[in-house]
Amino acid sequence: MMAMQRPSIFDVAPSSSFKISFPRVIDAHVHVGRWPDFDLEFTLKDLEIVMAQYGIEGAVVMPALCGNRGKANKNLLRHIHGDPRFYFFAWVDPTTVISELEEYGDDVRGLKFHPSISRTSITESRMHSALEFADRHGLPFLYHSGRTPISWPDRLMAVADSYPKAKFIMGHLGGNAYDRIADTIRRWPTLPENVYVESSTARHPDLLVRAMEQWGDDRVLYGSDLPFTDMRLNWDCIRYAGLENDEGFLGGNLLRLLKNR
Repeated sequence: MMAMQRPSIFDVAPSSSFKISFPRVIDAHVHVGRWPDFDLEFTLKDLEIVMAQYGIEGAVVMPALCGNRGKANKNLLRHIHGDPRFYFFAWVDPTTVISELEEYGDDVRGLKFHPSISRTSITESRMHSALEFADRHGLPFLYHSGRTPISWPDRLMAVADSYPKAKFIMGHLGGNAYDRIADTIRRWPTLPENVYVESSTARHPDLLVRAMEQWGDDRVLYGSDLPFTDMRLNWDCIRYAGLENDEGFLGGNLLRLLKNR
């Protein structure tokens, strides 16, 4: 029996039912690197192909959150250095020290923290140095929100007021699953002034619309979480939510957060 060829991420073409005519699109959540355990690799060249295919002008890029954090950050930064399309978010965890972040200089446009992978709550004292760095420089701080309590939004909400100059971006609409997203919307009718949300892995247009209506169209950012996503679902979710012409959601809100650095 002939082995089936695994489809490439680049075989995922835009839906034929509509023509992409979105305004400027800046993706707020992309990972570039290699995941040996998943037999997965996604390079900058791969990202450029997707960007050309879907008309994406720029992207927040972060390394694969595996292996040596310092090496992963430096390797990605070396590849994107000087390219204005890419906004580097350094991967931070409990071992991050300020001198490491300062070494990157103005190339750091934000920070990314994944509580589940780091097995550390954002409320723990070990995360203070990274949070203080984001606060001092007015940087975006992308927080993975997932399906385990250590990654739930309540941990982020508990620290947001203590770092008022940081711009917290709550990933995956606060939950990465329907029930978690719905619970986040229910529990926080309004967001703290320095907390935003991004839409990566949101697969339900109604939830995305509810988030926009409740929190405001200036507080929600478009993100894909490439390569852990299907671009057809991303685009169709945007279309069915009626957001294909929302310039703020598709990039303007993110660019506003990035302008201070």
